[in-house]
Amino acid sequence: MAILNLKAQNDFIEKATNASGKSALTELIWNSLDADASEIYITSKKNELGHYDFIKIEDNGHGISHKEAETVFDKLGGSLKAIKKISPKGRLYHGKHGRGRIKAFTLGFKLTFRSYYQNNGDIKTFKIIHDFENIKQPVIDDIPNIQLDRDTGFIVKIENIRDDKIQFYSKNKIREEIITEFAAYSLTEVSEFIIN
Repeated sequence: MAILNLKAQNDFIEKATNASGKSALTELIWNSLDADASEIYITSKKNELGHYDFIKIEDNGHGISHKEAETVFDKLGGSLKAIKKISPKGRLYHGKHGRGRIKAFTLGFKLTFRSYYQNNGDIKTFKIIHDFENIKQPVIDDIPNIQLDRDTGFIVKIENIRDDKIQFYSKNKIREEIITEFAAYSLTEVSEFIIN
């Protein structure tokens, strides 16, 4: 395990983590599309009191490597998307500021990212745990030395949900809004867009 040191000013972090809940969720979906995902699943679970335990966004994009994650998660801004402009499969990148992962704190206070990526023909995985209380110190685990029987992809699990930022989220309403916003992708490039 390694503790990274996020290089960002407090006012920049505060602004990114106080966006609207809907824009934070939208940003995570754009990250999936920028990773050439053709399947995106948004799932959530409520507890007995009617509060959300978690929201999870999972895709089948290319993921990011352990080495890339060390660069991506130790700073805000300076995204490679600003330089490359086009994804490996030829999509124009939407994101370029490198804020989406921090913006996710708008929805909840604990984030777990898991990447599945290709490395010399094998699928490798690792996870990053990012806690709001230690926002400048995300923790990245080591690369496991195993082969996985699955495809590439990326999962963002948001826990300790912020009730004040989640009112917009009802499965039927958000399904309509997201499908409308991403209609071009839904009709042409995304074969599965499931919210449940």
